[in-house]
Amino acid sequence: MTATGLSETAGVARLLDVSTEAAAVELERGSGCARSSAAFEALYVAHHEAVFRYLRAISRDQDRALDLAATTFERAFVELRSGREPGIGWLLRTARNAAIDADRRARTAALFRWRSTAPEPTAPSPEEQTLDAERSDRVGAALALLPGPQRDAIALRYTSDLTVREIAQVIGKSASATQKLLDRGLIRLKESLHDLV
Repeated sequence: MTATGLSETAGVARLLDVSTEAAAVELERGSGCARSSAAFEALYVAHHEAVFRYLRAISRDQDRALDLAATTFERAFVELRSGREPGIGWLLRTARNAAIDADRRARTAALFRWRSTAPEPTAPSPEEQTLDAERSDRVGAALALLPGPQRDAIALRYTSDLTVREIAQVIGKSASATQKLLDRGLIRLKESLHDLV
């Protein structure tokens, strides 16, 4: 192996964090691989500082920025091996995406930890269930006493979570007329259920 080949092997080993022997095997597989390794080294030398500075700025953590930079250049090496030539724009976009992916994984892990440590919700007691059933019956009876248009508007608003405009389309009235129906119906319900409010 020539002196140039040895220096290239050492460069590939340093950048890919593999042994010199493994890098030599990689170089001996073909000149295409050697070209992609040399292109990777040139890409890394030219842009690693900019990528790292960007990642350190958005993550505010040097160790995390180093990990994300390694991920970014790992993806760049794959691009080069595929015959594409990523530039600084591609690198920064890939770095940003790697940071977003890492944040999502961290949030998912934190949510899983929270769910696994959160206490199980307690079932309502028989007394609470009875009180809830009585309240539900009273609200249903008060709702049944409302005029049909008011009842429909309130039912659509609170069971389907529709906007006033959407309710107006369903019941065939203007938005202002629908809002009046809702307001008047709610006033009547409050009067009927004043002891529950």
